[in-house]
Amino acid sequence: MSFVVPGITHCEQHGNIIGLGYVCGECEKERNKKQIITNSEKMETMNIEDKAIFLHDFYTTHTHITVNDFKEWLLAEYKEPIKLTIEEYIILKNIDMNYNYIARNKNGDLFLFKIRPSKQISNEEENNFWIAYNPGNEKIFEIYNHLFKFITWEDKEAYDIMNLLKGVNYEVLCK
Repeated sequence: MSFVVPGITHCEQHGNIIGLGYVCGECEKERNKKQIITNSEKMETMNIEDKAIFLHDFYTTHTHITVNDFKEWLLAEYKEPIKLTIEEYIILKNIDMNYNYIARNKNGDLFLFKIRPSKQISNEEENNFWIAYNPGNEKIFEIYNHLFKFITWEDKEAYDIMNLLKGVNYEVLCK
């Protein structure tokens, strides 16, 4: 059974209750994120002072978004591009295509995995490693421990090799 309250409706996308003529807060945040992303190309060419002015103007015209919300979103969305050396790119390009993920154990050894691994964390130092849970789904890659320095034990998840190779969010550096 539903009730109809004059002047009140709900957002069909998020289910939030809102007053007639108002926009759901979640919808408004999404719209503003899209606006920022649209302006991001423009911002890339700006110097630091122009970026500060742009952000100030954004805050003053969209007062329902707090500065902390905006900072939190910016920090969550930004990822420093990973830079593969040409050697790293060639190595990944030529490994067995059955291996889809690469990660580094706490001891510094690199491993390849066929399925997405998860971290095995223990109080004992030697028992901290990535695991794929099915035998035969991992391969030690320690011969290349001196490469792929961006891959660390502290990473939240293993790197998808295809994404590294496709160049999605990554750069290949030529020496």
